[in-house]
Amino acid sequence: MPYFVLFYEVVKDFKSKPASFRQDHLCHARQAQARGELFFAGALADLTDRALLVFHTEDYSAAESFCPPGSVRG
Repeated sequence: MPYFVLFYEVVKDFKSKPASFRQDHLCHARQAQARGELFFAGALADLTDRALLVFHTEDYSAAESFCPPGSVRG
């Protein structure tokens, strides 16, 4: 089974965004982990800088579900 990496830059003023967005994101990540899709996730460098999620799935759809529509670059 292949690995898929989702690398993203956190939006400016991340810390000032509503906490509900972060909670929704973490819930989504926990669900992916419980399904056995999410292999690794974490912030890079500075918490408000960039992050990385690594998926171990048959295809990239699990990783794509974390992305806004139209934002996937391959």
